[in-house]
Amino acid sequence: MRLVSICLIALSVGVTVLPDTRAANAASDESRSPPSPLQLQRVLAQTGSSYRPRTRHLLPDGRPRFTNRLILEDALYLLQHAHNPVEWYPWGEAAFAEARRSGKPILLSIGYSSCHWCHVMARESFDDPRTAASINRHFVAIKLDREQHPEVDRLYALAARLLQGQSGWPLTLVLTAEGHPIVSTTYLPNEPFTEFIDHVAQQWRDQRSALRKQAQAAQAKLREATELRGGTQAVDEAVLLAAERNLRARLDDLQGGFGETAKFPREPWLLFLQARVVLEGGIALVEPLDTTLTAMALGGIHDQAGGGFHRYAIDPGWDTPHFEKMLYNQAGLSRVYLRAWARNGSLLYRDTALRTLDATLCDFRTPEGAFHAAIDADSAGEEGIYYLWTLDQLRSALPGIDADWAADLLGVTAVGAFAGANVLRLTETPAAIAARTGATEQAVITRLNGIRERLRQEREQRRIPPARDDKVLLGWNGLMIATLAEAAVLAGDNRYRLAAERAADYLWRIHRAEDGSLWRVSRGGRTSVAAQLEDYAYFGQALVALYDATQELRWLSRSRALAEVMIEQFWDPKDGGFYSVSVESAKWVPMRVKSVHDETLASGNAAAFDLLQRLYRRSGEYRFRERAEATLASLSPGIAAAPDRFAATLLAVNEGQYGEVNARAYAAQGNLEATAEIIAWHGDSAELVIRLRLQPGWHVNAHQPLQAELMATEVQLGGTRPGWRMVAIDYPGAVERSLGFQSEPLALYEEEVLIRAQVERVGDPSPAVPALVPLHLRIQACNDRLCLQPERLLLYPSGAAAAYSAAPTVGLGDRERLSPR
Repeated sequence: MRLVSICLIALSVGVTVLPDTRAANAASDESRSPPSPLQLQRVLAQTGSSYRPRTRHLLPDGRPRFTNRLILEDALYLLQHAHNPVEWYPWGEAAFAEARRSGKPILLSIGYSSCHWCHVMARESFDDPRTAASINRHFVAIKLDREQHPEVDRLYALAARLLQGQSGWPLTLVLTAEGHPIVSTTYLPNEPFTEFIDHVAQQWRDQRSALRKQAQAAQAKLREATELRGGTQAVDEAVLLAAERNLRARLDDLQGGFGETAKFPREPWLLFLQARVVLEGGIALVEPLDTTLTAMALGGIHDQAGGGFHRYAIDPGWDTPHFEKMLYNQAGLSRVYLRAWARNGSLLYRDTALRTLDATLCDFRTPEGAFHAAIDADSAGEEGIYYLWTLDQLRSALPGIDADWAADLLGVTAVGAFAGANVLRLTETPAAIAARTGATEQAVITRLNGIRERLRQEREQRRIPPARDDKVLLGWNGLMIATLAEAAVLAGDNRYRLAAERAADYLWRIHRAEDGSLWRVSRGGRTSVAAQLEDYAYFGQALVALYDATQELRWLSRSRALAEVMIEQFWDPKDGGFYSVSVESAKWVPMRVKSVHDETLASGNAAAFDLLQRLYRRSGEYRFRERAEATLASLSPGIAAAPDRFAATLLAVNEGQYGEVNARAYAAQGNLEATAEIIAWHGDSAELVIRLRLQPGWHVNAHQPLQAELMATEVQLGGTRPGWRMVAIDYPGAVERSLGFQSEPLALYEEEVLIRAQVERVGDPSPAVPALVPLHLRIQACNDRLCLQPERLLLYPSGAAAAYSAAPTVGLGDRERLSPR
């Protein structure tokens, strides 16, 4: 099929396989002798004819004039600096040992492979012989990939905010040999950067004692800033409401999103607010939330031709992106839009979610089925040029009538904002076009996606693609797998389940050591860097999601085994909660801290808390609940002080109280499983079945208990969108039984219970379909010795795809059918 061949071609771009010159996972240490120039040249000679050194300093035969020890590494970002005249070290003990030996301070440069300004600074400063000579003379230089070592990046990004009030990438810090921060800066052009390092070098020479005291004070402030203080606080509905209010106040009602200048998606915030809308009927949140989601779907941050999302927009209207693409954004925003579609049935949201997933499967997937980390912002030496369109380019790619329609809809003009070129963005929603033209919304989306596909093919065939960072990050892959598993259930598409299973099996085989511990990074199947808390937690969540999607016990068993290792290696026995790195890995960081605040991604502790409570609900193993409760208690002082900084944690709290977003729910300490399914769709009405399965010895009260004080089993229609109502509901007959703790007979449901319901449209509702309307199920489970507290479950009926069978959305999965004939 053409789609497969296109994906394979894309996968080959920008990937250089280096020779296996060292044992995988080897870390720099004092016993490792420094590589000789001859060794470096030998490694360089094995890179092959396709290798393109990133430097302007080339010998007449095309070989690089300079090669440093980064040529021995496997991270693309480090390899991009392997031919700087700077004598770089990778992060590790060898660099710190050299700093202690030489008495020099450390120059730490942090960035990542797809960072545009990191590339600019590399060209301007680190590839400049005069600047490099100054760095080599005065400093021990360390180059660090923030994606390999997020614990180091997180710590020093906080240090930079304490030192200079801001952080960002590229980030440069000067440290003592003990790792204590002295001073920091973000991007600087070459001349001021050289002045910066020369000034620090002079101060180190003339005022070393004063700088050491300054660094010790900064280290003390850093330690203080990473500690959560105060006694345990209640994390209840009042706290959830406070977080909701705080985040609502930050939403831009006019253009959507958070903030007034650059706009980041903030997936943890969006997922939390969406959960509050669905579960608690937060009517006041619906309009600003949908304003945000619609603005992102229409804007330039959304790759309108190829699908997927860029990392952020540099303007408040979402029009101009910072063009790099990160795997975690694809995973997070796919989930945001899937759940938004499940909430209100928007075809725009469904199309956005599925196109993003399909683009990820094509553009990020490795031949083995895992997912690469990122796609660069730059190509052909310019930022974003791969994604820009002139009016002439658009017209040459499309037939006349489509070109006119597309130019108008995608905002393409002869002037353009980029020297005559344009970032594609939708000027109005498909629903608005349908209302204006009399077409159906689905017809508009189908035509639009046909045009998008032609434009995607045109740019892939005629343009130099951006480089891909081909390392595989365990945690980010976990995020993507979990989203694919959720999509398989909500969208009813088996492709996503198969992709998720393939990736999970690969990671379990490659990233898991014999002792059960995990590796964070692999490249070409070779692993490096011990996994951190977030890797264990994100991957554990993915395995649970696969269990929910497949009901195969191996996924649950693997997740439980992984959680055991996570507890053993990361748990804080004194104060509760989890450290970011294991005891073994702690020797590579200047301070062992905890990841607690939810920013671009859920914190490690938020993900661990969520994983543990999900495992408890599915397995009934109380030890997981105990650890989950202790984790939440350790976070509670920080949550009480700033609840909006813990959005992912509070999302997990919210789902623990009111139900997960799933077509399958668990209760009664793992002894009850509930599912919902749409079994017939009749235009304006649908028939649903809710199925309860109880373990032997367990029951729930019937719909009409014989005792007034007992909580009845009840199904209600949820959601905040008008237009649907419950027409009929048929509860089964009850079994009357007397149990040991109750002398009177009880009306019970046991073993397998089927509840049938019918819903129908009323008035002129939104485009939502019954499969997407949440059901609230209330139950109280008991056995012959005890009754548990009442529980409230949330169910999304599976079978959503059937409601769209008459007019399916055309996504990237339909590329072949839409190709020009």
